[in-house]
Amino acid sequence: MEYIVIKRTKLYKANDLISIEKTAKTLDDAVKFKVALEMLDSGEKISYHLLVDVRDAYTYLMTEQAEEKQDKVVNIK
Repeated sequence: MEYIVIKRTKLYKANDLISIEKTAKTLDDAVKFKVALEMLDSGEKISYHLLVDVRDAYTYLMTEQAEEKQDKVVNIK
């Protein structure tokens, strides 16, 4: 699944400016990127957010459910 770190800049008398700053393959990496960017830009008008693509999340959930439905062999002694 891919995580997206976006930058949101609040503008005066206009819509917010949103841009993609970084993408990551794991949640851990995405959080690290977000924290690092927040430390670099500490302005009041700038904020960072994590996003997940809905299609990626759906595919991830369907893959997890398919793996759970497979027959598992258990050795009993």
